[in-house]
Amino acid sequence: MDESLFYLGENVSQESDWLVEQAIPEDAEALAYMHGESFKDTYLNDDETHNAQVLAEAAAFVTPERLQQRIELIHHALTHSDKEFYVTVNNDHGIPAGFLYGYKDADTQELSALYVSKAYHGTGVAQALTTQFIDWCDRDKPIEVGVVIDNERAQRFYQKIGFHATGTAHESFYPFLEETKMILPERGDK
Repeated sequence: MDESLFYLGENVSQESDWLVEQAIPEDAEALAYMHGESFKDTYLNDDETHNAQVLAEAAAFVTPERLQQRIELIHHALTHSDKEFYVTVNNDHGIPAGFLYGYKDADTQELSALYVSKAYHGTGVAQALTTQFIDWCDRDKPIEVGVVIDNERAQRFYQKIGFHATGTAHESFYPFLEETKMILPERGDK
């Protein structure tokens, strides 16, 4: 591996080179911890009831059952790489800075999960992950993503890439988070 492409140090700049790699089952535990921290950083607010749900969900990411589910999802993405996309970016110590999971089938292309550690917000990690996913998708079909309604930062990020708000609800994996659907239209031939 070219180490110059792998560095994501503490003083990361937008000029850094990123190495987006296919997630492997051995990444599952580190990804679960990073996911939990990013989940809390993203969704905790001033509502105690809501926060209890966020904290419980973040803690559940590292339970043996959920770790096994993540291992199986990563393994499935490895063996069905034409239909599923699960990639990660690690820092220079091999600790995940972010990950993206998405899929496509005959009818849908969906970016299902994009989480980046708070320390890497604004550094290009999310852009690198999303760009690779968009490049992997079929150009003649739209891509959809569900974004939590009050997550304005995420909505701005997707709009900058070319996604448009649809004004319709998107079914959330987390019942306590209300999502709206955003679409990246077909991109046609290059």
